[in-house]
Amino acid sequence: MIIRYIKKITRNIVCLCKSKSLVDISLNTTDELISFLYACPSLIFIVSPIIHAVYIFSFPAYFPEESLDHYQMLINSLLPISIILPLLSYLLYKNRCHYSNSVYGKQDNKKIVILLSIFLLVSSCMNSLSLSHITGRWIFPEVTIINESLVMILSYYWIYYLFTSKITDEKVPLLILRVIILLSFVLLIIAIIGKMFLRAHHLISITNYQSIFINPNHYAYYLTIVILLSATLLAFEITNFWKIIYFSSFSLNTIILVLNNTFGCYIACMFSFIALIFITAKYKKTIQKKAIILFLMFLLISTLTSFLSGKGLMNVYRLLLDIFNIANGNPNASKAGSSRWLIWKTTIKFMNNNPKSWIFGFGLEGYARELYKITKNTRVHNEFLEVLSFFGIPTLAAYVLWIRSVFSSFFHNSTLNPISFACMIAAIGYLISSLFGVSMFYTRPYFFICAGIMNIKFNRLDNYNENLE
Repeated sequence: MIIRYIKKITRNIVCLCKSKSLVDISLNTTDELISFLYACPSLIFIVSPIIHAVYIFSFPAYFPEESLDHYQMLINSLLPISIILPLLSYLLYKNRCHYSNSVYGKQDNKKIVILLSIFLLVSSCMNSLSLSHITGRWIFPEVTIINESLVMILSYYWIYYLFTSKITDEKVPLLILRVIILLSFVLLIIAIIGKMFLRAHHLISITNYQSIFINPNHYAYYLTIVILLSATLLAFEITNFWKIIYFSSFSLNTIILVLNNTFGCYIACMFSFIALIFITAKYKKTIQKKAIILFLMFLLISTLTSFLSGKGLMNVYRLLLDIFNIANGNPNASKAGSSRWLIWKTTIKFMNNNPKSWIFGFGLEGYARELYKITKNTRVHNEFLEVLSFFGIPTLAAYVLWIRSVFSSFFHNSTLNPISFACMIAAIGYLISSLFGVSMFYTRPYFFICAGIMNIKFNRLDNYNENLE
């Protein structure tokens, strides 16, 4: 499918280049080409881990910050082309509409994105907008932070979400998901090699099953997306080849997730499978049995891996112990969730001491130094609390409203295509994992890509296989 599709797009581009007038350009502008250009930012980002992998194997980093610094520069360097190509697609679309007397399509959630962007910019200006906000790099005596920039956060909504949601060719969203799943095998191999061989020879900064990511937790966010995409697509797939691919991705990445030892993402997967069972019961009962089987397989694979590796089961005991300590006000409660309880309480305390922060926040990384002094962490490890503490209540409310609009638009789309269905389950998984994690520039775009695909209006539910092969 992928090779045939690339050949078709190449022919479309050649025909477009041969156009001699705007009318010719209009006639040679196809839905496939427009959708491909809109999808380019997502595809470029999805391939970026492989580009970064080539770098870290060619230039081993003894310090994780070196590797992360390169990854951030890589993503930032790809942003211009990620903006130009979709804008070109938009111009081609407008030109075609002009000469064919068509009506421009409307973006359902664009107003919410504009409102959210305004709140982000106002909050940043109220908290002394600086070069660090643009570059995403803060240097303190205690710690160097290499993380999201304001430009990157805005790109989540405007590039990865809005551009993806404008795709009209139904082959493209599945192409995006299949590329994600296929490349997950490469990152999985890197994770195994890095853990078993490279670290022992000091060739790369890997201390756990974390692949090219700086932290095992970050790899787990990615694994959550891949596992849920693979499982949901497997439930709908009818061709044997892709069944094997999806099952292999689902099972192998589940094993790595358990070995990765990020319990929050395991919980996210588990509850997402439960959501899949209940949602299919209402919208697609023929898939519900498969959803139940996949959930049981997930539990079986993870339990066996936990038993053989000695991981996972201990996490359940720790979770119950943390809940007990918090409920009873035990002094050890501050260590709950790998000290997340302490981080959350400290963040709320900072905001209570600075009432203005409830409206405008502290700004991007605005209290990282103070938080690090107390907790040895620079981020709050809860993306909703992170938005609140960085940008204030209005921005958090707009973010929640945007999430609601994405899911509302999905459920009001009567077709509920399996491709958008898979993205919906993956989005649920990410949102649950975000309750315990941090927003990272190399993982969060996957969520916005899924959100964009969720809002694509497919023709009907049963066209999944017949239109893609």
